Amino acid sequence: REAVEAANTNAPVGDAPAGRAAGDVILFALPPGARLVLFSELAITDDVTIRDEGGAIRLETNAPSGRLLRIAAPGVVVEGLRLWNGGGAR
Repeated sequence: REAVEAANTNAPVGDAPAGRAAGDVILFALPPGARLVLFSELAITDDVTIRDEGGAIRLETNAPSGRLLRIAAPGVVVEGLRLWNGGGAR
């Protein structure tokens, strides 16, 4: 969440360094089979690539909206993540 907020604002957030105006890349470095559960949707408002190079991370939601991601930027790429329990576009 901090990395996405840093990418959105181009400012440091928590442990995440500041994003760049020209697009950011967020790489996951978690062990295979890792599971990330979001309890609220993740808003993406600036161009970013979110990548799990191992392709073994499961991203799922328990958000009341049923959404994993709320994308409001034209240049968003999600690669190698398995998305679960999302409710689709609304």
